[in-house]
Amino acid sequence: MADNYSFDIVSEIDWQEIDNAVNQTRKEILQRYDFKGSKATIEYSQKDKTITIMGDDDYKTKAIIDMLQNKFVKRHIPLKSMKYKTPEQAGG
Repeated sequence: MADNYSFDIVSEIDWQEIDNAVNQTRKEILQRYDFKGSKATIEYSQKDKTITIMGDDDYKTKAIIDMLQNKFVKRHIPLKSMKYKTPEQAGG
């Protein structure tokens, strides 16, 4: 028997699943009644590995985040893999 025991824990994110979750969220935004006429969007940059969410107001932005989190859970993507930044007001 070996005197030393070791193991490695490797946690990698499946970026294709993230892309799928973002696409499903985008489709849900287009279908939801409370988003009709809204300029709400969600974009995923594979190069930068960032997700950008834009909503008309805080309610819509939070609703998009909730939709995306639900898609992540269904696709077994850990919610801890998301890092949130402070929301910024769009100019205009």
